[in-house]
Amino acid sequence: MAHRSGARTSHHQVGAEFVITALTLQDKNLNPRSMYRFDTHEYLDIGGFVNLRVHLDEKTVPSDQVFQVIRGCLSHDRPPPIHMDQCPEEAAFRVSNRNASTMEVLRVIPYPEPGRWHMSFQASCGNRTTGEDLASCPSNIHSPMVSVMLHTQPCGYRPTNAVCGESGVCAKVSRGPFRFSACRCFGGRRGMTCDDTSAATSSWQTTADMLLLTLSNLAFVPAVVLAAYFGLFAESLVYAATAASSSLYHVCDRGTLTSGMLPASLQAVCFELYVEREVLQFCDFYCATLSFWVTVIALAHLAPPAAAALNAFGVLLIAALIQHNRTGASALLAPLCLAAVLLSGALIARTLRRRKALRPNRMCLALVTPAAACAGGALALVGLAETKRNYPYVHSVWHALMAASLLLLVPRCRRRRSKNTKEATGEDNSGTSISTDEEELATVSSADNQMDGSSHSNTDTVCTNFSIRVRTLC
Repeated sequence: MAHRSGARTSHHQVGAEFVITALTLQDKNLNPRSMYRFDTHEYLDIGGFVNLRVHLDEKTVPSDQVFQVIRGCLSHDRPPPIHMDQCPEEAAFRVSNRNASTMEVLRVIPYPEPGRWHMSFQASCGNRTTGEDLASCPSNIHSPMVSVMLHTQPCGYRPTNAVCGESGVCAKVSRGPFRFSACRCFGGRRGMTCDDTSAATSSWQTTADMLLLTLSNLAFVPAVVLAAYFGLFAESLVYAATAASSSLYHVCDRGTLTSGMLPASLQAVCFELYVEREVLQFCDFYCATLSFWVTVIALAHLAPPAAAALNAFGVLLIAALIQHNRTGASALLAPLCLAAVLLSGALIARTLRRRKALRPNRMCLALVTPAAACAGGALALVGLAETKRNYPYVHSVWHALMAASLLLLVPRCRRRRSKNTKEATGEDNSGTSISTDEEELATVSSADNQMDGSSHSNTDTVCTNFSIRVRTLC
C-alpha cells in the first residue's frame, strides 16, 4: 500500500475474485479515508455482476455506550468525495456493530462499465442510545477491522449453483469477444435476479399452462398423417417437425426446468438448446412459417423441378427472416405474401395457357374458404389479442387453428396423375380432375383437329366422340 494525501490506496485487478482481510481503519479525524481501486475488463467483466461485500469483524468489542460505523463510497473513473455526506445514495454503503443486522452490507453493480473503479472507507463512532454520530471516537475504542470481498460472477449475487434463485436459470450469451449473462425467470417471476414475485403464478398453474401448450400440438397429427397418405412426404415431415419443436420449446419455456419435473437428460437438452443457445425458439418459429410456405407451393401444382426450387428458396428466406427478427410480424407475413403471389401467378399462367377461365368447384370452396378463415384468425389472434397473461390460452388456439388450416389444404395439394396411370393401377377415375396441364392441352388440341377434319359430320356425333374436360381452379 502507498500513502497519498493522507489516504491509503491499493490497486487490484478484477477478473475472478480477491479478498482483503483484517483491514484496520482509523478514526476520520486521524485518517480522512482509506481508498482502494480496482479495474473491470472490457470483455470479461461488463456482461456480469460485480459484488462488493463488506463485513465488520465480530471480534471488535465496542463500548456499551458507543458503536463503530464504517461508511463507504463507490465511484467510477474518479475518486469519491472526501466527505461521505457528498456521496450519492446509490453509491454509498455503511456497516456498524450497533446490532447484528448491520454488521455486513452487499453492494451489487450489474453490468459494470469498463475502466477503473474507486471505493473509499471512513471510520467514525456513534452514540448507541441515540444513534447520533460522535465528533470523534473515544480513545479506549479499538480501531475497527473489516473484511472486503470483491468478485465478479454472471447473473447475480447468490452462490453460483443458485444464482437466480429457485425460479430462474442463468443464461450466458457470447457476441464476438463479449460475454453477457442474465437470469431467465419462470413462473411469472421478474426482476434482474428473479426476486420480484408480484406476478408469480402457482406451481399447478405453471404445470397446467405447460400441458395446454404442449398437448395442443397434437392437432398437427391429422395433417401429418393425411399428407403422408397422399404422398406429400416432404410436407408431412415439415408438419411433424413443427409439432415436435413447438412441444419441446414449450416444455422448456414454462418453468418446468427448475421444478424438478423433467428427467435429467431432458433438462440437459433444455439448458443447451433453450437457455444457452435459443435453438428451440428458432425451430418453433421457423417450422411454423415453413409449414405454410410448403403448403402454398404445393397448392400451385407446379412441375417438380420448379416446386423443389421454390421450396429451397423458402427454406433459405425464412431462415434469414427468423434469425433477423423471430417475434416480428414481418418474419411470418413476408413469406406468406410472397407464396400467395407465386400461387396467383401460377393460376394466371395456367389460365392464359388454356385460354379458359378457371372456376372453383364446390369441394374447393368447401376446403379453401374455412382454411383461409382459420389461418386469418390465427394471425389475428397472435398479432392483436396475445398478451403475457393470456399467452397459454391464445397460443394454444393458434396451434389448433394453424393445424386445422393445414389439414383442410392438404387434400388440394396432392399431385394429380394422368388417366392412363390410374387405369394401369386399377384405380377409379370418378372424382375430381386427374390430368396434368400438358395432357389437357394435348386433349384440347386433338379435339380441335378432329373437329376441323369432320366439319361436315353430324354435330351430335362430334360432341359424342370428343369431350373437352375443363379443369377447375383447385
